[in-house]
Amino acid sequence: MLSDVEIIKGDLGHVFELQDLEERSLQGVMPPWSLITFLDSFKNDIFKCYIMRQFNELVGYIAFNDLGSEYEILRLVIDDKYRRAGCATQLLQFLANLADLNDVKDLILDVSHVNRPAMLLYARFGFVPDGYRKDYYAKDEDAVLMRKKL
Repeated sequence: MLSDVEIIKGDLGHVFELQDLEERSLQGVMPPWSLITFLDSFKNDIFKCYIMRQFNELVGYIAFNDLGSEYEILRLVIDDKYRRAGCATQLLQFLANLADLNDVKDLILDVSHVNRPAMLLYARFGFVPDGYRKDYYAKDEDAVLMRKKL
């Protein structure tokens, strides 16, 4: 786990930084969100984003939709140089704590069945498969729906 990190609420002022992080960190994993996608997301009242920084440097972020009784995780992105340092787990724990404070009962997400590192991370954090969407990301790339009850 990284020390000396802060987690702050993201807003429209962060879209260029977030989009740049996606461009750098998601090569070959999944398509990065465009600036338009970020701008549209921040205009939506249910969209929430929290940014992790260390010494003012962007480490990663988690974005989700607040659906009332569920938080639907849309993105969890960590800068390549901070991977395997526990940052994703810290952001997931932050979200679980936030959910607990807001009486949210479940965290949900979908992940590509070929993204083994992400699936292992979510399983270690207590997510379990809850369904599948065949060819959701591309032909022969299914989505695994996962849920963590709080």
